[in-house]
Amino acid sequence: MCRSIASNLKYNKPTDIQKLCITKILHRRDVICISKTGSGKSLVYLCTLIDILKEHNKYYGIRGLIILPTKELVIQIYKLCKKICKNYFHLNINIIIGGVSIIKQFDILNQNLDILLCTPGRLSFLLQETKLSLEKVEILIIDEADRLLELNYYNDMNVIYKSLNNTSKQTILVSATLPTNVENYFKLKLNNPDVLFLTSDNTINEKVHLHFLFCRSYEKYALLLRLILIFKKKKLGKTMIFFCTKYHILFFSNILKHFKIHHSILYGNSDTSFRFEQINNFTKNEHIQFLLVTDVASRGINITSVQNVINYNLPFSPKLFIHRIGRACRTDISGYGISLLTYQDILYAYEICFFIGKKLKFFKKEKSVLDNDMEDISSKGFTSKGMDIEANTVVNEMSNVTNMNNDNDNKCGDNECGDNKCGDNECGDK
Repeated sequence: MCRSIASNLKYNKPTDIQKLCITKILHRRDVICISKTGSGKSLVYLCTLIDILKEHNKYYGIRGLIILPTKELVIQIYKLCKKICKNYFHLNINIIIGGVSIIKQFDILNQNLDILLCTPGRLSFLLQETKLSLEKVEILIIDEADRLLELNYYNDMNVIYKSLNNTSKQTILVSATLPTNVENYFKLKLNNPDVLFLTSDNTINEKVHLHFLFCRSYEKYALLLRLILIFKKKKLGKTMIFFCTKYHILFFSNILKHFKIHHSILYGNSDTSFRFEQINNFTKNEHIQFLLVTDVASRGINITSVQNVINYNLPFSPKLFIHRIGRACRTDISGYGISLLTYQDILYAYEICFFIGKKLKFFKKEKSVLDNDMEDISSKGFTSKGMDIEANTVVNEMSNVTNMNNDNDNKCGDNECGDNKCGDNECGDK
């Protein structure tokens, strides 16, 4: 396994959470692994699972089952799993996700798989509609466990657990946070698990320069465009821009198209192939610097090239704020985490800063590549007189580009934002 990791992934030493968990898992203990986003949790369970199974089993039956909350994450972990196995391990691995032909997935299940990666909704459906057996599963892995329950997969998980052999399986539960409801639910399913924490869940990567930028609500789009122009001019690297709804994304995407700024978009309730295409374009096309996303991409999706994060809308919880910012600076390069605030956001911004243990600070004079531009924005307050030609044009274009309700700048509820608590259609499981 060490040779495979060094050769295929170019990693020479384990992270702290990997040092903490791998030995316990190899000793076949049930483990709950809690660590912040970007700490290497995926390799914790993949390396141990592959090392335990080693070679393809000629006897029929799935031996390793990995359950993940979204199809994008399933695809990502599947690719990583295949990469680890390359030239060293011969295992039959495949995936089951929503948005794909059921007939094709019946064929997949007849392949005598060693490892199956899946979303819970689609697996639950197949278990109820077919004679698929999970009794041979030796290792069950649940990634992003808190996210699974946020998406209300209780019933699907119960169906899956009924199909498992509870006496012989080992369970590995991985998550960035461990809310009480998640802990209470899964501890009943595990056999005296070791709960391994690395650090608290309220820390921000030190390489991310965290800032809040104040503006009036009607200036937010113009200010965001100005930031994008600065990031583009300074070549500050790949940037994810978070919105609370897909309607904000579609609206602002039209603005960027008007200014001929290349970008990708990612949100729930879109076609599976379209979402994969957008992620692929963002990661591999050097001309695409910006990815407009909702929170469907803020957990689990590992895009290591992301250097900066901009929050157009603040998320609904401080923990989700940390997960968003956790997308940035997964390599050794530093970057920016910028949030746009209006009057309505000030108290909530204080709550976030209290949670992460930092003082609320706005852009101020300090040495950085953004100094002159940010000082210019702050000093002018980004009023209509302070806007440059491009920003003024945006304001004029807004009424022509698309039709959006006046209240879209408010915090979205569950019905408006399908990515916070998405339904079956958005996750593509049914």
